Formats: sequence, C-alpha cells, structure tokens
Amino acid sequence: MKLSVIVPVLDVAATLPAQLEALGAQDHDGDWEIIIADNGSVDGTLELARSAAKANPRVTVVTGPTGMTRSVGAARNLGMRHATGDAVAFCDGDDVVARGWVRAVVEGLAAHPAVTGPLDYDPLNPPWLRGARGAVGVDQCPMFDGVFPFMNGANLAVRGDVVDAVGYFDERRGAEDIEFALRLFDNGYAVGFCPDMVVHYRLRAELATNWRQARAYGAGRRGIRRCLRERGLDAQGPKWRNALWLARRLPSIRTRGGRYRWTWVLGNLLGETLGRAELSGTAR
Repeated sequence: MKLSVIVPVLDVAATLPAQLEALGAQDHDGDWEIIIADNGSVDGTLELARSAAKANPRVTVVTGPTGMTRSVGAARNLGMRHATGDAVAFCDGDDVVARGWVRAVVEGLAAHPAVTGPLDYDPLNPPWLRGARGAVGVDQCPMFDGVFPFMNGANLAVRGDVVDAVGYFDERRGAEDIEFALRLFDNGYAVGFCPDMVVHYRLRAELATNWRQARAYGAGRRGIRRCLRERGLDAQGPKWRNALWLARRLPSIRTRGGRYRWTWVLGNLLGETLGRAELSGTAR
C-alpha cells in the first residue's frame, strides 16, 4: 500500500521545519509520499516547502487556485486531489509526528478503514499551558456526545476506497474532521485507535488565538449536533454547567494559566450557543 501524507499549511514558517525533519526521520521502508498543501501562506512557508521538495524527492508542494476557501478542510482536500497513494494520512505543519508514526499508520490501515492515535501535549508546550488545557486521552478514540468515535484532523488516516465512498472534507464547516468521522459512522466504517500513531501537538499559547480557536470549536460542535438531530440521533446541547464553572472560577484569571483556561471554556460555550457553524474551519 502506498501512503500519501498530506500536510495542510497556512503561515507556519516558524514550525514547519520541525515537522518536515520529523517526517524525514521516519523509519518506514515502504512506498510513501509527502504532499504539502499550501492555502495561501504569505510568511515564507511556501518557500520553505519548495526548498524541502528540492532536497527530498519524497516531497511535493501544491498550491490552491486564487479564491480558494481559507479553511483547513480546503487545504486537506487540495492535498488529496494530488495524492497518488492508496491511502491518505494527515498531520499539521505546526505539530511534530513521533518517530514510527508513518509505520503505525500503515500497520493500522491494514486492519482498519480509518485510524487515529494519541495527541501528546508534553514535548511542545510549557507546563502552565499543558495544565491549562488538561490531559487528553491516549488509549482510545474520543467520542462525540457518546454517539460516534471521531478523529482529530491533526492525526488521522483513511484508505482511499473509503474516501471514495464518503467524500472529502466539508470546506465550509468548523469541526470538519468530526463531520468527516460522522460520515464514516453513517456508512458503517469503524475507526481504529493506534497507540503508536503519536503526534506531538502544539497548543496555541496566545490568549487571542486561544479565544478564536475556542469559538471555532464551539461553533463546529453546534453544527455537528444539528447533523445528529437531522439523523434522529440524540444530541446534547451546550453544557450550561460550564457557565456555573466560569462564575466560580472567575478569580482564577489572575494567573496566566487561569486566564487561558477560563477563556477557553467561555469561547467554547459562546461558540456552541451563538457561533456560526460554517466558515469556522480555519482554526483546528
């Protein structure tokens, strides 16, 4: 099986070299390629990517047309349209895949139609930031409202025949990775969890960026819940107990970590209640 690893990028010149170095150090001896899908970068990302392609024949750089939708879903789809593999895997230009990630992807897809793995917060984030965002599960797929398993777009892979059956990512939606997983669920495709398919995930440390991402996440979940209701499935509403949590934890904003956590919870809650589900996919 040939694997196409797609890296959607937008203005990640500061972090892309680390991801490309990690991909270049993979220990998989099989047939695989790296496709960097640029979505209109203006900070030197495209130049870095093209330099990497000159140095490594495994790397291809593709760019979208003028007027291309500015969303991570659109960039992933751009990469898929240029992929030559039998399966596609996705990682982001501001994270770092662990050694053995590609091998774990290929082994996982031999047993499952789609796979995901752990997101590791430890290597790329300071302790205060890891504590503010909390731990993430490392031994199973996350579940959306207890209804279906989903994958984070920063660490997922799927066989090509499955993509043919369910379609590409929704380019005009937040939580496009969760909506893609919902279509897998609709079509009876199980998602496998591969413990060795590890991505070192970079959190957003800036308060304003954290706020925008939280709003986008919340709005995306609102859209997914609407999809569930349309299917006659039980969908939870916004977690109003978070409003009580915000009131009780207001004094915590005196600390950097407290402000970050408080802003994250508030942004998610507002996104779930007031945000638009469309065109919020530019934040992961």
